[in-house]
Order: sequence, then structure tokens, then C-alpha cells
Amino acid sequence: MKIIIDKQQYEELEELAYIFEIVRFSEEEKVQCFDFMKEIVDSGYDIKNIPKEVKEKMRIQMIDAFEWIESLPFKVKYKDEFLSYFNPDSE
Repeated sequence: MKIIIDKQQYEELEELAYIFEIVRFSEEEKVQCFDFMKEIVDSGYDIKNIPKEVKEKMRIQMIDAFEWIESLPFKVKYKDEFLSYFNPDSE
């Protein structure tokens, strides 16, 4: 399955990737889930080929990122949809 999103969703994904280019949760951990998702969308990569462990890591990181960003005056419209792509139990 490929991730196919519309223009508005892609714009929000780009905004999130941009925000988290400079934001880190700790000294070592860069927030890469949005860049990762953007690369998948841009390349048309089949998400069935992503290992379960990677999906799980990206999902956990995305949940943490959404919690942080929602504490700011920033509304995420496509949160549930973005999270659904990294459900480690989905095919």
C-alpha cells in the first residue's frame, strides 16, 4: 500500500517536517517521523515493506510529536490519518 495524500495533507506534512527540523525531544533524538513519511509519499514506497519495528518507532515518535505540538497554538488536522500509516499491526 502506498501513502496517497491530497494537497492539503501534504502541506500539513511539510509544515510538520519543517517544524521538527530544529526541534528535538532530547540531545540525541531527532524527530524524523515526518521527514520519513514525506520521503515515503514522495517516492511512492509501499509501506507494507517497512519493518514492523520501524513502523512502531515512527508511530511512537509521531504520538510524542503530536502531544508536544498540540500544547502550542497549532492545530493538526490529519493526525489520525498520519498515525494510521504507521500502525505496526497493519498490512
